[in-house]
Amino acid sequence: MKNITLKLTTCLLFSALSAETNTNPIPTGGWTLDGSLLYWNARTDGCAFAGRTKITGISGDTPQTIATRLKIESPAFDHWNPGFQIALGFVFSAKEQWRSRLAWTCFNTSTHRTVKTNSRQLFTRHLVPMLASFLTGPIADFAAIKWKLNFDTLDLDLSRVFFIGKWLALEPRVGLRAAWISQNFDTKYHAYFLTNTTVFTANTFFKDDQDFKGIGLKIGSDATFYIDNSWSILGNLSASFLGSLIHVKEWIKGLSIIDDVTAVPETVRVKNYFNRLTPTLEGSLGLQWQRFFYSNKLRFGCSALYSFSYWFKQNNAVNEFIVFTPNITEPLTQIALSDGDLQLQGLNLKFELEL
Repeated sequence: MKNITLKLTTCLLFSALSAETNTNPIPTGGWTLDGSLLYWNARTDGCAFAGRTKITGISGDTPQTIATRLKIESPAFDHWNPGFQIALGFVFSAKEQWRSRLAWTCFNTSTHRTVKTNSRQLFTRHLVPMLASFLTGPIADFAAIKWKLNFDTLDLDLSRVFFIGKWLALEPRVGLRAAWISQNFDTKYHAYFLTNTTVFTANTFFKDDQDFKGIGLKIGSDATFYIDNSWSILGNLSASFLGSLIHVKEWIKGLSIIDDVTAVPETVRVKNYFNRLTPTLEGSLGLQWQRFFYSNKLRFGCSALYSFSYWFKQNNAVNEFIVFTPNITEPLTQIALSDGDLQLQGLNLKFELEL
């Protein structure tokens, strides 16, 4: 009698636990549609455009700098802008609930920065142009930059949900990613060119346009921890590796000093094409709510997430600057590549419908 009672109790307990594991059903199959409202901030590294210099000491009859303080000026990446993502998917009910999803993400933003100094104190306080200074000028009293970003990605994923516990589900995914990213830098200086007898002033310009196109493999996983039937904590992390084509076009307009009394306008155009394997990393974390309807055949969900997207080596500006050999009368130009990363992060409000 005791053995029968123990077996009956065990069966009832197992049945109760099995019922609990099914409190978060998955639609049997069909179309899925989701859309996200993005509110992101973006910034790119390696885009310093001017140095603010203060000369703190002068000695001798001939002016000679004995100490300076230099502050590097970059664009003010404090703007937040809206974007969106829309996606269409399908759950294959006859193939163990594998699901495919095609998503398009679009985000555009811009920012600017202007710095000035007093031209009456030009010798002790001035700006140093940091972009192609051999044409844009050795010193300036005005510098301004405008940066614009157009960001588009297309993702095709294949994934499946696996429950690894009563409350935790993982959804590993693999797929393809294509990306189109353009960045534009427009920089302007009011520069001073100094010779032994004359000071030339001019408005000088440095414009840089960069186009990135890439396609490659994307891998990652979602993780969902269910608090109850409706609420859950949602997180995901993914990486992609894109074979990319990068096109850089630059236009530099400034002055070329011929001698102490002669300066001529000069324009230089630069074009650079190259290929690269570009890695990216992105993820999100937040809270999700969901509700099932019509005998679990229809699911509606919404989530609020913090998301980030990190793109390596996205600023590829070609910058030339003056260097001096041991003989200071023979200046040379030297090339420096910016090689800066692109960072996007912010709020993601997502709405999902599974039919």
